[in-house]
Amino acid sequence: MFLDVLQERNKEMFLKVCVSAAAPDRSLTEKEKEALKVCCRRLGVAEHIPQSSDDAAGIIARMAAQADVPERRAMALGILAFVRIGGCTDGKSGLIDGLAEGLEIGKDTAYRLDFLLELCASASREMRRTVFG
Repeated sequence: MFLDVLQERNKEMFLKVCVSAAAPDRSLTEKEKEALKVCCRRLGVAEHIPQSSDDAAGIIARMAAQADVPERRAMALGILAFVRIGGCTDGKSGLIDGLAEGLEIGKDTAYRLDFLLELCASASREMRRTVFG
């Protein structure tokens, strides 16, 4: 979702933050691994699970320093969407606050992106119920 605006130099860092945010103390689920493959395809990079000993906050700061506002917003949206895929909601408000600050997009924007993702997820659930009963 909107990953096509990411600059080449930010793609690998974006993947590292997704993995770090979704699985800080655990391994990725199969669902998350599949989502990572989709992210890689959308980013136009080889499918892989990035390894990093860097902390997510440091990576986010580096990405923010070299990205414009739309790219930083797209990064936040992509990271939040990726975390939702795995169903990881522990510390979600802390994640949103961290993205808002680290990517310099403002809390209002970060929480609005999360709200819009919830609307999309809700609409998708309703469509599934309507189609499949």
